[in-house]
Amino acid sequence: MTILETLIYYHNILVEILLAVVVLNFIPLYAFKKEIKAIKWSRVGFFSFWGAWAMAFFTGLVVWVTIKFKIKLSIIAMLVAIVLLGILDGYRAIKLTKLWRSGILGSKFNTTIILIEIAIIAITTVVAVKF
Repeated sequence: MTILETLIYYHNILVEILLAVVVLNFIPLYAFKKEIKAIKWSRVGFFSFWGAWAMAFFTGLVVWVTIKFKIKLSIIAMLVAIVLLGILDGYRAIKLTKLWRSGILGSKFNTTIILIEIAIIAITTVVAVKF
């Protein structure tokens, strides 16, 4: 296995971890009956997302540097996706915090944003594999 193949392999694993973290972010607002516990675990989900996001981003950046900054459709799709995911999850965190302060749990809003994030990851993966 070459160095590039190894880097791509680890990048793929980290993208799968990011997808798993996004899917696990569904759980807190539905699993816990106490609002305070749901909010606490949602915040853990926010931090977990940003950790997985950063790892996927930086391994992708290392792969991109390794291939000497070649621009292909798959690279553009991944760059757009990583920026969109960051913006969406930042928006989700801010909006949910405002909803929680108003006494609203915001489960429907949370679900909508997470489904959009999952769709972005899935579409980007298909584009990256095909191109």
